[in-house]
Amino acid sequence: MPIAQLGIRYKGKQKIEITRAMLSHVVDNFRKRDTGEVPIDYDRAIETAAGSGAPVPAAGWIKAIESAPDRNGILWAIV
Repeated sequence: MPIAQLGIRYKGKQKIEITRAMLSHVVDNFRKRDTGEVPIDYDRAIETAAGSGAPVPAAGWIKAIESAPDRNGILWAIV
């Protein structure tokens, strides 16, 4: 599953540039997780339920991530 792509994006008037350094941080942070996986939730449910102990349904889990973006600038994950 593609999770990010190098380049410039806009959200309204806000300019967001996704760089190789940013994607390197994504890879590093993923590999630091104790569980070795990251849940993909619905509507940021993990953020809103944090600390409450409420269950959070997941659509899936990111199980692995590539080390760097491919030649098209896409960072891929195995879900």
